[in-house]
Amino acid sequence: MARLAALVVFVLAGWSGLGADAACARACPDDDAAIALVWPEAPRLVRTSGQITELCGACARPGPHQPLPATMEAALLEAQRTVLPALAPLLHMPFFRYFEIDLGRPCAFWPNDGVCVIRDCGVEAADLALQESLHRVARVADAAADRFQPADALSGDDWVEGRAASGSDGGEHTEYVDLVANPERYTAFGGAAARVIWREIYYNTDLTAHPPAAPGGSGSRPPVEAAADARSPASVTAEEALEALQRETDRRADEEPVQAMLFRAVSGMQASINTHLAIHHLLDKDAHLWGVDLDLYRARVGGHPRRIANLVFAYRLLLRAVALAGDYLLGYPLHSPAAVQHDRGSGSAAADAMATVEHLRALLQTRRRWALAQADPNETRPFAGAAGRAQEFDVRDHVRNITRLIDCVGCDRCRLWGRVQVTGIGTALRVLYAPDRSQVFRTLHRHDLVALVQTLGRFASSLSAIRLLQPYLA
Repeated sequence: MARLAALVVFVLAGWSGLGADAACARACPDDDAAIALVWPEAPRLVRTSGQITELCGACARPGPHQPLPATMEAALLEAQRTVLPALAPLLHMPFFRYFEIDLGRPCAFWPNDGVCVIRDCGVEAADLALQESLHRVARVADAAADRFQPADALSGDDWVEGRAASGSDGGEHTEYVDLVANPERYTAFGGAAARVIWREIYYNTDLTAHPPAAPGGSGSRPPVEAAADARSPASVTAEEALEALQRETDRRADEEPVQAMLFRAVSGMQASINTHLAIHHLLDKDAHLWGVDLDLYRARVGGHPRRIANLVFAYRLLLRAVALAGDYLLGYPLHSPAAVQHDRGSGSAAADAMATVEHLRALLQTRRRWALAQADPNETRPFAGAAGRAQEFDVRDHVRNITRLIDCVGCDRCRLWGRVQVTGIGTALRVLYAPDRSQVFRTLHRHDLVALVQTLGRFASSLSAIRLLQPYLA
């Protein structure tokens, strides 16, 4: 740690890219507290136009600040000041920080020959003894859900693909990964491989494909490609095609609310992922110096108000689901193995379980201030009547197909966080829209609950970062 600190000082002092006004002019208590939650490790740096400076609160930045729309500012402020501070301690507790996944599961659609090009693309699993302890604890916790036989398929079935009876991610060689020790950040995975994945994911927001066709297979054209075909394909980029799809979704939202909902949830997830890739970016490979790449943030998120709005929409889905599931969570056995040793745990399974319940109660006590989690009178409208119930099956099948696409990501860290967030969205949609919520709760597994809470954490963290970074774009 001392060597890293010295290296950072050296880089900041001597690197030609350091801005003249590198340090913050003054402290901004509220913003500084939010910055510490999103970027827990100092130094907190931001690079724009080749210059690196310290990341500062709004009050420390001179010049005009472009305000956000009032409704968006309220949503971002709620995430930053109310939800994230209460949620952050819970995300570090043993029950919620270990996620079970099979990172070796092959892609079902095309040969996957992706490889990590930097060390931060990889994932470090928990040690073997802890793996065995976590498996034992999960089997005991999920036993009741495994025994329950739901009467309603939509309520009882998983809305993600490949779940084993144990409640794990369903692969043959699952292992537990510490999400705190393997954070979501830049991995150098991108280019054509990433564009193909996102193109096919957006294809699976098109509910006119019944059933969801395998990528590259028969069926209607993927929406992103179809949007590009409306103009000269040779001159339309993937970015322009996605913007065209956004406009088309907005135009048809009243006619096709379910498809609009699924598109906005996926778009919001992508906005959150891109936010984390930009705010936890490798600024200097030789020095292994991390910080905010403001130009990347502007290009992918900050310069696109509709993407931020979609992230707010996806965040609301997760927030509403956690609000509804809160009392069930309090009654779930939130145990962890006694062998767990970490920054927030005691090493005692009983003590950690009690601390987890206390953090969860503290989070749920803030529910009355979650304006975005209040009941929406239109919440059940997308699935009204027999036609709506049929669309619920369609949404479930398309979300399942998206989880299969995550197996095609050629980057372990990206695949890990993609799986967490798709599972979180699938669980949230099931809690919100399945016909019998009581049956949903009785069939939720530890895996679902971890994904639900961690995905809310991802989205809340992204919104907090957006509120801190948007003034830089003025």
